Amino acid sequence: MELDDLMAAKERGDPEALGKLAALRDRAAYTHLTGSIADHLRLYFATMLRQATDLARRGPPGGGPRVAEGPFPLRPDVARALDIEAHPMVVGARRLQEQGYRVAFRRRAEGGPWASRPFSRVHLVRKDRDGETVRTVRLDGTVVDGWAVGPRLAPGRVRG
Repeated sequence: MELDDLMAAKERGDPEALGKLAALRDRAAYTHLTGSIADHLRLYFATMLRQATDLARRGPPGGGPRVAEGPFPLRPDVARALDIEAHPMVVGARRLQEQGYRVAFRRRAEGGPWASRPFSRVHLVRKDRDGETVRTVRLDGTVVDGWAVGPRLAPGRVRG
């Protein structure tokens, strides 16, 4: 299914399309903030996000004003259709950006390989006189100090 078909199905009130759009909106919030596509997405969502960015139409944009700092911002029509500025993660990140934070695209684990970029969180960094302050905004808009890496799990629960 193409992105335009999915948007048309939303207008018809198709319940399956509404569910897919809600899931796409979460992934698109990450793309909107970072200008990049998250790692380890299912093929369906990776395809939809490529269609939702200028990457699918023109390749990486060559210039001009952009909302995100990365090379693949969401198309303005898609951002409006998904009401992306009202997404909780975008709202939380915008508050931090107003305080001087900027998106940290990738981070390296202590001397190890680059960490993954899941759509469920965005890291923001602000330089100050003592070094830098790192905050993480989760999908639900909560802000956590430092490089939060993963969901909070109830005691005795394991990821998987």
